[in-house]
Amino acid sequence: MEENQHLENKFRESFNDFEQTPPESIWEGVRSVLHPEPRYIGFWARITQMPQNSRFLRISAGAVAATIILFLLFLWLAYGNHRTIRGHAYAGEIRLCRGTAYLFKVEDIAKPFDSVKHYRSSVVDDNGSYKFINVIPGKYLLRIIPELNSTFYKIYEPSWFDQHDSLQAAHTIEVKSDDLEVDVHLVAEPNRIKK
Repeated sequence: MEENQHLENKFRESFNDFEQTPPESIWEGVRSVLHPEPRYIGFWARITQMPQNSRFLRISAGAVAATIILFLLFLWLAYGNHRTIRGHAYAGEIRLCRGTAYLFKVEDIAKPFDSVKHYRSSVVDDNGSYKFINVIPGKYLLRIIPELNSTFYKIYEPSWFDQHDSLQAAHTIEVKSDDLEVDVHLVAEPNRIKK
């Protein structure tokens, strides 16, 4: 037994200089590799880290692209081909203060008009302005009626576009590819008395 102990002591003495503690920087490197600090991975970072040949990724990208295309197509069909008709109504030299603008859709091309349908109404404001938005291309008739209780109603007749007081003489407005600015001048009837 003493012999074994003697050999162990001899062994320790011989290899005593070989065992050294490593420097602190080595331990820091080993610790950071074995126990990395948790870090937040954002949504886009996770997406980019997904395998490129993943079936889920291809299906998701296709679904997103199809949704965007359908949404843009819907916007184009819903609003892309619509125009605006705006303008002013005049009673003589001054702008009409309050009234109503009526827009009628014309389906036929012959006069007298046999297929005229009310399309939309708009208020003529204090500045004499009216506006129709999202009007589909086609042919229209425009009529302005002064407010019933105004002094303009006693002097001016309800009039169609281009200073006409009857439907048979009215001119059509054709909406094509641009917005239109159309002014309407009311027809005066100074001898007419309204109650």
